Amino acid sequence: MVEFNDTLDQIITEAAELPKLSQTSIFQKFDEISHIADAVRNELKNGDKYVVKPADMEELLAIMKLNGSVIVKKAIMLYQKGDIIIINNKETSQIPAVLPYIVTTTKDGIKCYIFADKVVSNIKSTNEFRNMIAVMEAAYLAMQITSDQKRFTMNAQLILSMCDCWWRMVIAPMEAKMYMKGDNLTKASMYAIAFFYKMIHGEVSVGTVPFNRFLRDKIETGVQKQIIEDINQTQTNAFFSLLECIKKINPVRYKDLDTKYITYFTQTCGINILFSLENIQYLFLLMSSAIYKTPLTGYSLNKIVQMPAKRAQTVLINMNV
Repeated sequence: MVEFNDTLDQIITEAAELPKLSQTSIFQKFDEISHIADAVRNELKNGDKYVVKPADMEELLAIMKLNGSVIVKKAIMLYQKGDIIIINNKETSQIPAVLPYIVTTTKDGIKCYIFADKVVSNIKSTNEFRNMIAVMEAAYLAMQITSDQKRFTMNAQLILSMCDCWWRMVIAPMEAKMYMKGDNLTKASMYAIAFFYKMIHGEVSVGTVPFNRFLRDKIETGVQKQIIEDINQTQTNAFFSLLECIKKINPVRYKDLDTKYITYFTQTCGINILFSLENIQYLFLLMSSAIYKTPLTGYSLNKIVQMPAKRAQTVLINMNV
């Protein structure tokens, strides 16, 4: 294995501009089918009567403060201030479960709308407080990264932990549904790790992708170089570009990877975090769901990513976001 400089701060040279949700390919595909953008516009325009006010859920907020992190407490403050808006429209909402919240920039600043009916069955029930804790924490962090991307992407320790969550999430459906293992699984994991760093920092190199921080297997330098080369040759950060790279591992066995992956992902990981494949704002929901052990994301996936998610949360708290 090539030597890797353990001084993480030296890895970070620059940060790429993260795409807006509407600029990501998976959102665009869903919008073509489900018209998500129109559904969101209608919900925000006509959803006043479905807005949940802090006074309507005082008991739930008290439980959330008691059981949540300092980030949750900050999220509740933004909710009480009106920067986080909770909409609970079970009657007419056309927004699919794939969109539990969305961050928008308005003339009054950054706002986050949480579509509570996508994540809880009863907004006032204290039995589902873990779901609301997870979503509130994720929504708050999504707002913060929208406000100051580089504060997040230039923090090497944070990106390391977030990558640890992301690549394990990406690989989970392949391992569970396609029975990928051995060298094939290792190479697919390397492609995912390299792709994440490319999303964050643009073009990558063997020296800037910390494979040895995540994988125990000894990896030949030639294999690393080939994977880095393949990832750098992808024209966009569209997630299906990564799947095309992974298909090269065994073109016959994995020929249907791109057509079956989304189904496998929702079955293994959960529909609520599908957009996290291309948008970090929704990766926060996987992290918080794993920390608070919610059913919003797959049980097995939660166990796998819980430790790196907790490490990331510690970094975020120390950053005083």
